[in-house]
Amino acid sequence: MVSEKNMAVSIFAGSRASCLYFSMLLAICVGSLHAQQDEYEQWKKQEEGKYQQYVEERDKEFVAFLKHEWKQMQVMNGLVPDESPKPAELPIYKPSKGVAEVAAESAKTVVRLPDIKALQEGTPRAAEQPRIDPEKNFSHAKFLFYGLPLDISYDSAIKCSLPLPVDKEGISGFWERLSRSNFTDLLKQTTFRKGEMNLNDWGVLELVHAIGKEIYQAENEAILFTWFLSLKCGFDTKAGFSGDQVCLLVPTDNTLYGVLFLTLNKTKQRYYVVSLDPNWKLKDEQIFTYEGSYPKAEGVVKFLLKAPPAIEHMSSSKTLKFSYAGQEHLIPIKFSKDAVRFLEYYPQTNFEVYFNAAASSEATTSLVSALRPLVEGKTEREAVNILLRFVQTAFRYKTDPEQFGREKPLFPDETLHYDYSDCEDRAILFAYLLRTLTGLKVIGLDFPGHIATAVKFTDEIPGDALTYQGKKFVICDPTYENADVGCCMPNFKGVAPKIISID
Repeated sequence: MVSEKNMAVSIFAGSRASCLYFSMLLAICVGSLHAQQDEYEQWKKQEEGKYQQYVEERDKEFVAFLKHEWKQMQVMNGLVPDESPKPAELPIYKPSKGVAEVAAESAKTVVRLPDIKALQEGTPRAAEQPRIDPEKNFSHAKFLFYGLPLDISYDSAIKCSLPLPVDKEGISGFWERLSRSNFTDLLKQTTFRKGEMNLNDWGVLELVHAIGKEIYQAENEAILFTWFLSLKCGFDTKAGFSGDQVCLLVPTDNTLYGVLFLTLNKTKQRYYVVSLDPNWKLKDEQIFTYEGSYPKAEGVVKFLLKAPPAIEHMSSSKTLKFSYAGQEHLIPIKFSKDAVRFLEYYPQTNFEVYFNAAASSEATTSLVSALRPLVEGKTEREAVNILLRFVQTAFRYKTDPEQFGREKPLFPDETLHYDYSDCEDRAILFAYLLRTLTGLKVIGLDFPGHIATAVKFTDEIPGDALTYQGKKFVICDPTYENADVGCCMPNFKGVAPKIISID
């Protein structure tokens, strides 16, 4: 038999052997992991080197292309929106006896309010700001972007001048200088700021241009810088020049009104000569540009505002009031000052952009809080009538030329901000309220000189209506004061409008 002492020695020896085995196994695993990590880092460095070589090669090819492939093109005059005169004053509806009672009896379906989660004001900022290596000894562009102080680091090699007279050699040389700089850090900072401030494509172009203005202190160089960095961001922008001016050509599937443009023969894509500075204007309608594209830069600039920017996270408030069924309602609302400032000189575009735009979280939260209790439990018809009356009577009427000296459709936050609004502004806000508060399908109606809306109801609602995609839509006019569902302005009865589709 084995004694207890010998057994203890045996167990101890076995334990030491096991510990030694596991230690050796752990060392092997750790060593293997280190080896794998080293292999990964080596592979990563090789791949980054290959990619950098690829970028350098395509930049060289593009520079060579720019030195030759320019030709003179005629720029087309900007498209003109509907110039039919709008109503000088708000028409007031005078109901026919018994019509409201008949319509009310036909409406039985209670409005189904969408599930709206509690909305938090403001937009969450990007998780992590890109780190700039202090040893790179970058220069700094410090400026205000819509009131927000920004500090952008950049390689001093980016700063150069465009020689005069402006020609293709000077522009290609400018591109080559920027392509040899460390522009990657600028791209990272631009991407971070885009997410942090919730900028759409147009906002990104404005930001890049603002950086360029601070770096170069000259419009020509700022435009070429915007062209360079926007291409690196994947947009198929182009540079052009006319005399001593450089211009930026922006591709978009949206329509921009009052903006010069040209259409390239190869792609049939429309390029707009946009102004990122409100004071800038092209002097000549003939420019030199090119038809080719920078590799992998195929994106068009989208003007849809899925969410307004959150730059300084500043808001304003006011109280609106309206009456319905003999009862007065006070509606406290908030709106984004960031959105109002950003949208002041937003290019005028097609109505689909405005009707499909979102309001700020501040505006949505306040409107939902104040109006949802008024429509909850009501039939679809009465809920829509309440929202109609709010938009019809809580805002004062004035046409855009009277208020702004130009045509300017308003996004929802702007309608809440400005003292006056006209027909398209009210229709856009009303459609947004319907989408947010009722979930009912709504479309925009583009009459000559007037914009209204139409709604698809569950019940058969009498009144003025039209058929769209095989469905009946009842006319609801947010500008026809005191008019209920199904009432079209007399001037537009029998007129077939263009349909503005709303997602």
